[in-house]
Amino acid sequence: MSIKMKNLDAGLGVVFIGEGIVAGEEIIHSNRTLLSFKEKIKTSKYCIVDYSYASNFDVSASEIETIAAQDKEISKYLPEYIVAIVAKKDVEFGVSRMWETLIEINDLQWETMVFKERDDAEEWIKHKVKEKYDIDLTFKFSEPKNRAVD
Repeated sequence: MSIKMKNLDAGLGVVFIGEGIVAGEEIIHSNRTLLSFKEKIKTSKYCIVDYSYASNFDVSASEIETIAAQDKEISKYLPEYIVAIVAKKDVEFGVSRMWETLIEINDLQWETMVFKERDDAEEWIKHKVKEKYDIDLTFKFSEPKNRAVD
């Protein structure tokens, strides 16, 4: 599988890192994994999805719709989530913007933004989490208190 999930800041955040060939089914699988933790993910405040290391991005429009539908389900547990996507290549950037549009259409109350650079995404996340929750982030990989995602 070319998508890895890691906890950040003792479970306050999660990063999904796409490497090599990233297929839509892998993103769908990652969302299923996240959904399997339901109650445990409620402590999460933010997510970074980083496609910087993807060599190929194979995600169809119907898979984006499925992912957006899964995110609607996830939003029941994370109603005010903050999501930054890092997409350096035009294909990943365009597909990520399509996802962002579906999130808005589905009326999720998430704050989302797509970036070309990871540093910009992290700065935006830091600002949003500080503004919303008054929490200073470090982005350190860590084991969460309620171990939601490996």
